[in-house]
Amino acid sequence: MLDEDAAAESICAWLVPNHLDQALLCHAPDGAPLGSVATGVMPDGTTVPRWLPLPGAAPAPDPAHGHLYELVTALLALDRPTLSTFLRGVDRALTTIAPSGDQDPPTTLSRLLGRPLALVRARVRLDLDGPALPDPSWRNLLDPAAPAYPRYRWPVRLGERDQLGDGLVGYYQERDYTGLHTVLAEDDLADLADPHDYLRPIGPGHGMALPARPPRDHDATSTAHVTLLLDPYGAVHATTGILPTAQLRVPSRAFEESLGALAAGFRFGPMLTVQAPDTAALVLPRPADRHGRWTWAQPAPGGAAASLPADRADAAPRFPFARPVLRTGYLQLQPSEEGPTP
Repeated sequence: MLDEDAAAESICAWLVPNHLDQALLCHAPDGAPLGSVATGVMPDGTTVPRWLPLPGAAPAPDPAHGHLYELVTALLALDRPTLSTFLRGVDRALTTIAPSGDQDPPTTLSRLLGRPLALVRARVRLDLDGPALPDPSWRNLLDPAAPAYPRYRWPVRLGERDQLGDGLVGYYQERDYTGLHTVLAEDDLADLADPHDYLRPIGPGHGMALPARPPRDHDATSTAHVTLLLDPYGAVHATTGILPTAQLRVPSRAFEESLGALAAGFRFGPMLTVQAPDTAALVLPRPADRHGRWTWAQPAPGGAAASLPADRADAAPRFPFARPVLRTGYLQLQPSEEGPTP
């Protein structure tokens, strides 16, 4: 298990599959909105993945976000079918993960969009419990030869598809974001069109193989760095043929505050809206306030975002009728601190 400080630093971003828009919402480690990777229509009529900034965020991905920036850049280089395959693969992997059992989703976001996933940076290596022991046979008594087994490479498998408590969806090895090593098996991916081999089942030919060495003897050739895509409430299991299965778990104290700050956002527009005559609120059809407070956010001059309260439309006639305005923006839900209202 990571300690709280190390876990907080290891979380690179939050990703939320948006099933309504078939997009991937991206948030900073503290929960601040950044943007979404979604399908857009180009002037020539072709559809390609594109970056749509969320209200209040920068118009383009920021290189300062490191691994999230590299992942987004790789996703934007995909074609539309491969992006769709990635989203469907993530959704299918989540059906094998239930660290909380049959409990209600821990966040409002899970009820409305999809399950928030953490992008976590981790290091994988095999540590010997002390110096490598030489061959104790008589011929090595006076002049023991250096043992050869620290040079052997042992397969390491991350994730356990058949354990509901394992939260791993997949991982990216080193800084290669052109393919996701997924916990799904070949049979699970048979009906998904993946001509570019983006989803790679964790198994022979796609996993890791590392040597076992004393902690002080590790170097770049004996250590693997991975970026994990996982349900933060689940553990990640690491299995080898020579050591007991180990697990990595992010303590909930390290992420619950940032996870609670994630806001659900639905992109709408262009749509006709009217403003209430006595307030600045927009009157439009929207869900109830059971899980929080709804607001309308839209781009404003200078790259900022203008936020307006969103009142629920009803069938009562009102005069004089305000002139409708054509708007494009996001209907956002800010989670209630008191929890759902009855």
